[in-house]
Amino acid sequence: MHAAAALHRPVFGFFGPTDPERTGPYGNIHHIYQMRLDCLKCLKRSCREENPPCHRLEAGRIAEECILTLKPENGESC
Repeated sequence: MHAAAALHRPVFGFFGPTDPERTGPYGNIHHIYQMRLDCLKCLKRSCREENPPCHRLEAGRIAEECILTLKPENGESC
């Protein structure tokens, strides 16, 4: 992700407990996705939850977001 951003290539960033505002990618050509949870941005290496909610990104949802973003009417495509 960071290498692509450094080369000014669009990035899709999917974040769990980390804070994309703190860790990047920086710039307006990137797309950041993060579930809305009260415990986000905790930056902890371990969670008190057995199955952390921030680790439950669904592959179908990720694919849907990427496809919607890449449609020409929603902006530039690759």
